[in-house]
Amino acid sequence: MTANLFRRLQALLPPPPVLVGRVVAHNSDDTSTIELPGGLATGAFDGLLQTGGIIVARGRGVPVGQNAFVRDGLVESQAPDAEPVDIPIGRVV
Repeated sequence: MTANLFRRLQALLPPPPVLVGRVVAHNSDDTSTIELPGGLATGAFDGLLQTGGIIVARGRGVPVGQNAFVRDGLVESQAPDAEPVDIPIGRVV
């Protein structure tokens, strides 16, 4: 494993494009409706997909009201509940 902290942190994150959204409903067709709150959406966006939008993704494994990682139209797993916070981990010199 590399000693570069940034590379080590990247290895822990799901590969892009990944969206982080809040599950607002479970649907009868094994999908979930997911809201993309400001500050929670990451990764690449389709031109029509914007933060604050609503998407429907397959999977109902994350409870309503919780955050979820979504990739390629699938709910992958539960994401941390708190809003992301920028934390400085070093200084570029």
